[in-house]
Amino acid sequence: MYKKTVAAIISLLLTVNIVSGLVLFARWQDYKLKAASITVSTGKIQVEVLEANSNRPIDGATVCVIESRHYENTNKYGKTSLISVPIIKNVNFDLSVERTWGEVTLLVYKNGYADSINFYTAVMPNSTRVGIIIYLTPIISTGDLAPSVNIESPNKLWIESLIKLYKKR
Repeated sequence: MYKKTVAAIISLLLTVNIVSGLVLFARWQDYKLKAASITVSTGKIQVEVLEANSNRPIDGATVCVIESRHYENTNKYGKTSLISVPIIKNVNFDLSVERTWGEVTLLVYKNGYADSINFYTAVMPNSTRVGIIIYLTPIISTGDLAPSVNIESPNKLWIESLIKLYKKR
Protein backbone atom coordinates (compact mmCIF):
# COMPACT_ATOMS: atom_id res chain seq x y z
CA MET A 1 0.00 0.00 0.00
CA TYR A 2 2.79 2.42 0.95
CA LYS A 3 4.68 1.73 -2.29
CA LYS A 4 1.54 2.39 -4.36
CA THR A 5 0.96 5.72 -2.58
CA VAL A 6 4.57 6.83 -3.11
CA ALA A 7 4.41 5.74 -6.75
CA ALA A 8 1.17 7.68 -7.24
CA ILE A 9 2.65 10.81 -5.66
CA ILE A 10 5.80 10.54 -7.78
CA SER A 11 3.69 10.00 -10.88
CA LEU A 12 1.53 13.01 -10.02
CA LEU A 13 4.59 15.21 -9.40
CA LEU A 14 6.16 14.07 -12.65
CA THR A 15 2.96 14.89 -14.55
CA VAL A 16 2.76 18.34 -12.92
CA ASN A 17 6.40 19.02 -13.85
CA ILE A 18 5.83 17.98 -17.46
CA VAL A 19 2.71 20.15 -17.77
CA SER A 20 4.50 23.09 -16.12
CA GLY A 21 7.41 22.68 -18.51
CA LEU A 22 5.08 22.66 -21.52
CA VAL A 23 3.30 25.81 -20.27
CA LEU A 24 6.64 27.59 -19.72
CA PHE A 25 7.82 26.51 -23.17
CA ALA A 26 4.62 27.85 -24.77
CA ARG A 27 4.96 31.14 -22.92
CA TRP A 28 8.61 31.43 -23.97
CA GLN A 29 7.66 30.87 -27.62
CA ASP A 30 4.94 33.53 -27.30
CA TYR A 31 7.43 35.94 -25.72
CA LYS A 32 9.92 35.35 -28.56
CA LEU A 33 7.21 36.04 -31.15
CA LYS A 34 6.19 39.27 -29.42
CA ALA A 35 9.80 40.42 -29.05
CA ALA A 36 10.45 39.69 -32.73
CA SER A 37 7.36 41.65 -33.78
CA ILE A 38 8.50 44.73 -31.83
CA THR A 39 11.67 45.03 -33.90
CA VAL A 40 10.24 45.57 -37.36
CA SER A 41 13.06 47.17 -39.33
CA THR A 42 16.22 49.22 -39.05
CA GLY A 43 17.31 52.80 -39.40
CA LYS A 44 20.68 54.52 -39.47
CA ILE A 45 22.18 57.15 -37.22
CA GLN A 46 25.35 59.21 -37.18
CA VAL A 47 26.50 60.58 -33.84
CA GLU A 48 28.69 63.65 -33.39
CA VAL A 49 30.63 63.98 -30.13
CA LEU A 50 31.81 67.42 -29.01
CA GLU A 51 33.65 68.74 -25.97
CA ALA A 52 31.10 70.53 -23.79
CA ASN A 53 33.31 73.54 -22.95
CA SER A 54 34.74 74.31 -26.38
CA ASN A 55 32.41 72.62 -28.92
CA ARG A 56 35.51 71.00 -30.45
CA PRO A 57 35.07 67.54 -31.99
CA ILE A 58 36.37 64.63 -29.93
CA ASP A 59 38.41 62.09 -31.89
CA GLY A 60 38.35 58.51 -30.61
CA ALA A 61 35.25 58.71 -28.40
CA THR A 62 33.32 55.43 -28.18
CA VAL A 63 29.61 55.34 -28.98
CA CYS A 64 27.75 52.22 -27.88
CA VAL A 65 24.21 51.49 -29.08
CA ILE A 66 23.11 49.54 -26.03
CA GLU A 67 20.19 47.67 -27.65
CA SER A 68 22.36 46.16 -30.40
CA ARG A 69 25.66 46.08 -28.45
CA HIS A 70 27.29 47.91 -31.38
CA TYR A 71 30.40 50.01 -30.69
CA GLU A 72 31.68 52.73 -32.99
CA ASN A 73 34.54 55.24 -32.57
CA THR A 74 34.43 58.86 -33.67
CA ASN A 75 36.83 60.24 -36.28
CA LYS A 76 38.86 63.49 -36.14
CA TYR A 77 35.64 65.41 -36.88
CA GLY A 78 33.97 63.84 -33.84
CA LYS A 79 31.60 61.82 -36.01
CA THR A 80 30.83 58.13 -36.25
CA SER A 81 30.20 56.41 -39.53
CA LEU A 82 26.56 55.56 -40.23
CA ILE A 83 25.39 53.02 -37.67
CA SER A 84 22.56 50.63 -38.50
CA VAL A 85 20.24 50.33 -35.49
CA PRO A 86 17.14 48.25 -34.78
CA ILE A 87 13.78 49.98 -34.71
CA ILE A 88 12.56 49.02 -31.25
CA LYS A 89 9.16 50.57 -30.76
CA ASN A 90 8.11 51.91 -27.38
CA VAL A 91 4.65 50.38 -27.07
CA ASN A 92 3.65 52.24 -23.88
CA PHE A 93 1.16 54.43 -25.75
CA ASP A 94 -0.06 52.05 -28.47
CA LEU A 95 -3.61 52.19 -27.09
CA SER A 96 -3.55 55.99 -27.35
CA VAL A 97 -1.28 57.34 -30.10
CA GLU A 98 1.06 54.74 -31.59
CA ARG A 99 4.68 55.73 -32.07
CA THR A 100 5.92 55.13 -35.61
CA TRP A 101 9.59 55.33 -34.69
CA GLY A 102 12.00 53.30 -32.60
CA GLU A 103 14.20 54.37 -29.72
CA VAL A 104 17.75 53.45 -28.81
CA THR A 105 20.02 54.20 -25.87
CA LEU A 106 23.46 55.65 -26.58
CA LEU A 107 26.39 55.39 -24.18
CA VAL A 108 29.29 57.70 -25.10
CA TYR A 109 32.66 57.72 -23.36
CA LYS A 110 36.35 58.51 -23.64
CA ASN A 111 39.20 58.56 -21.12
CA GLY A 112 39.52 62.02 -19.59
CA TYR A 113 35.80 62.80 -20.01
CA ALA A 114 32.70 62.08 -17.94
CA ASP A 115 30.47 59.41 -19.48
CA SER A 116 27.22 60.37 -21.18
CA ILE A 117 24.15 58.18 -21.53
CA ASN A 118 21.31 59.22 -23.82
CA PHE A 119 17.88 57.62 -23.50
CA TYR A 120 15.04 57.50 -26.05
CA THR A 121 17.07 58.57 -29.08
CA ALA A 122 14.48 58.44 -31.87
CA VAL A 123 15.14 56.55 -35.09
CA MET A 124 12.67 56.37 -37.98
CA PRO A 125 12.34 53.08 -39.89
CA ASN A 126 14.26 52.87 -43.16
CA SER A 127 15.78 56.34 -42.76
CA THR A 128 19.05 57.99 -41.78
CA ARG A 129 19.28 60.44 -38.90
CA VAL A 130 22.34 62.69 -38.70
CA GLY A 131 22.98 65.56 -36.32
CA ILE A 132 22.71 63.66 -33.05
CA ILE A 133 25.14 65.75 -30.99
CA ILE A 134 26.43 64.50 -27.66
CA TYR A 135 28.61 66.63 -25.41
CA LEU A 136 31.30 65.17 -23.18
CA THR A 137 32.58 67.13 -20.19
CA PRO A 138 36.32 66.99 -19.49
CA ILE A 139 37.26 65.62 -16.07
CA ILE A 140 39.20 68.33 -14.26
CA SER A 141 38.37 67.38 -10.66
CA THR A 142 36.59 64.50 -8.91
CA GLY A 143 33.34 66.48 -9.07
CA ASP A 144 33.40 66.06 -12.85
CA LEU A 145 33.17 62.25 -12.70
CA ALA A 146 29.36 62.11 -12.62
CA PRO A 147 27.93 60.92 -15.94
CA SER A 148 25.58 63.18 -17.84
CA VAL A 149 22.14 61.72 -18.45
CA ASN A 150 20.12 63.00 -21.39
CA ILE A 151 16.57 62.15 -22.39
CA GLU A 152 15.19 62.93 -25.83
CA SER A 153 11.59 64.09 -25.99
CA PRO A 154 9.22 62.51 -28.52
CA ASN A 155 8.22 64.27 -31.73
CA LYS A 156 6.25 67.51 -31.14
CA LEU A 157 3.31 66.44 -33.35
CA TRP A 158 3.02 63.16 -31.47
CA ILE A 159 3.02 65.01 -28.11
CA GLU A 160 0.30 67.39 -29.37
CA SER A 161 -1.80 64.41 -30.53
CA LEU A 162 -1.49 62.77 -27.12
CA ILE A 163 -2.46 65.99 -25.33
CA LYS A 164 -5.44 66.53 -27.66
CA LEU A 165 -6.63 62.98 -27.01
CA TYR A 166 -6.65 63.31 -23.22
CA LYS A 167 -7.13 66.98 -22.40
CA LYS A 168 -10.65 67.69 -21.14
CA ARG A 169 -12.22 70.84 -22.53
